Amino acid sequence: MSIRNIAILAHADAGKTSITEQMLFLGGVTKQAGSVDNGTALTDFLPVERERGISVRSAHVSFNWGNTTINLIDTQGMWISLQRWSGSSGLLMGLSL
Repeated sequence: MSIRNIAILAHADAGKTSITEQMLFLGGVTKQAGSVDNGTALTDFLPVERERGISVRSAHVSFNWGNTTINLIDTQGMWISLQRWSGSSGLLMGLSL
């Protein structure tokens, strides 16, 4: 079994958590995709995230896709966080900007 480490990086409100929710749904982790707007996103579970509809910290989820384990990091959209992640991008096998 292979392993892929993927981080989703973008500015605030770009849809990073929505993409994560779709990947979890298509990967069979959830029975339906969560929604940031409805407060049902799996990776946004803090009360402040559900109230404000934004990610305030990065979240990690793992799931299998065929014979591949995907470790997915849904990052928050603050520019300071993007600067921190830029130094770690060599550890990632996939980077979505």
